[in-house]
Amino acid sequence: MAKSVNRVSTAAKDIPNTNMTGPHYSTGNGKVNIDIAGNIPVVQYGRISVKGPATISPTSTLNVTLSGGFVPSAGQKFEIIVVNGTLTGDFGTKNLPLIPGAHFHTTTVTQDAWRKYTLTVVCGTVSG
Repeated sequence: MAKSVNRVSTAAKDIPNTNMTGPHYSTGNGKVNIDIAGNIPVVQYGRISVKGPATISPTSTLNVTLSGGFVPSAGQKFEIIVVNGTLTGDFGTKNLPLIPGAHFHTTTVTQDAWRKYTLTVVCGTVSG
């Protein structure tokens, strides 16, 4: 049976690391809120850790905020969801903060047994 999350807030000042274990984790129709105040995982930005398979629903929303005056620079990466198992899907809505002269790009990276949903800062602005 899937474990569905309607709202997860992870922030260095609030809940730095949300750990979930089970046969299946799903974002469902919910919201995932990530606060970034620096580049150290768990200490300065929120992270969700899942042991087992995970699905990001296309009807879910990712909200990312920058806090404490932190402005990331090109090349910085933030592994906001790490899964020891399969990771499928993507957020249907991504509310990402504006960064002067750059923007966030989302990818899923595989490293050994881990799947990592990563925000990477890349140069240039997003048009559209």
